[in-house]
Amino acid sequence: FANGDFPHTLEIESQIEQAGLPKSHPRMPAFVRLYRAIYGLPRHLGQHSGGMIICQNKLSSFVPLENASMTGRVVAQWDKDDCEDLGIVKVDLLGLGMMSVMQDALELCRERGRPLDLAHIPKDDDATFAIMQKADTIGVFQIESRAQMATLPRMKPKCFYDVVIEVAIIRPGPIQGDMVHPYLARRAGREPVTYFDPRLEPVLGRTLGVPLFQEQMLKIAMIMADFSGNEAEELRRALSFHRSEERMQKVSVKLRAAMERKNIAPDKIDKIIQSISSFALYGFPESHAISFAILAYGSAYLKVHRAPEFYASLLNNQPMGFYTPATIVKDAGRHGLKIQPVCVQKSAWRCTVVSDDTFRLGFCVVNGIRQEHAEELIRQRLATASVAAATGQDRSAKGRIRGGEQFHSLDDFKRRVHHSRKISQLHCRSL
Repeated sequence: FANGDFPHTLEIESQIEQAGLPKSHPRMPAFVRLYRAIYGLPRHLGQHSGGMIICQNKLSSFVPLENASMTGRVVAQWDKDDCEDLGIVKVDLLGLGMMSVMQDALELCRERGRPLDLAHIPKDDDATFAIMQKADTIGVFQIESRAQMATLPRMKPKCFYDVVIEVAIIRPGPIQGDMVHPYLARRAGREPVTYFDPRLEPVLGRTLGVPLFQEQMLKIAMIMADFSGNEAEELRRALSFHRSEERMQKVSVKLRAAMERKNIAPDKIDKIIQSISSFALYGFPESHAISFAILAYGSAYLKVHRAPEFYASLLNNQPMGFYTPATIVKDAGRHGLKIQPVCVQKSAWRCTVVSDDTFRLGFCVVNGIRQEHAEELIRQRLATASVAAATGQDRSAKGRIRGGEQFHSLDDFKRRVHHSRKISQLHCRSL
């Protein structure tokens, strides 16, 4: 599409022409009616991995439900917007993967006698901001993508609110609304801080005159177009209703008419409408960005100050994020950590921390090894240790079981561990 149009943005007549369909076909009017009836509706049933709806009484009496593919899960057949329109409380739990990583890392810290409370870590840690400024953020929540890494050295975060902006600015909305480069230029002092209108300085001052958050868009509408609270709520719903061109168009018309009545300059109106319309393409509420920034800063802090626990937990929760386990292991090595390989004599299912600068890979990082097979291996290994202890064998004299090395030989290992064909393919130094 050389002119930049994509099929879903073209009028139905243009799509029919491009598809080579005969416009004079007797069924074409019925086809067009059906097309317009279903345009904008979801194409298939999706599931939010952390989405929940809550109501006062039995949910099935309000919402049609169906069993999900995962055992014990139930999916609402109505989408999030329909549920919200009906007044049902909708909750989106985001960042679940990184929250699991951080919870596991904190548990490893406690087990090793180095407890850490993320609620009380310093919010101005220079070492944490240093890795962000260098874009050394593999494994760090939200700011590990290539686009984020390209922006971080230009942004140079120095405080927590800088992380909030970093999380929010690399989104389709700010990018298409031409908000990223003006903000970075103003932050670097290459461009003066200006506002659409002097009345917006209290609203946009913290973001250097560039609207980045949903709350700012609502306040702009209330100040520049005299939107009431109900009209601002209508705008909020339009901004939250992703990819709804029809709903956003209706609000834009109302915004433009209201600003024209206030005799606002046409060029200012165009800029404000462009900013608000582009924001509908996945812009962030500020509260959302702050929540994500807490996880971004916390995961960066763990990477700096509890590195073995962080990397072990990151590997234990794969797949997630942008990078493969091999990339994560290499990154750990670049940060001075020692990575002990998978070993049938010492490894657990999950990666474990050995010391302040060392962690051992678990069977979970090996492709083709099922958890139940690895756990059987571990049970056999522990059983040998128990027998050795019960018979009073001297570990210092028996090299084969000293240090937990309970398998006597490869033949002994293969004899006692079922499914050993796969497991025996591991490159284990202790065999």
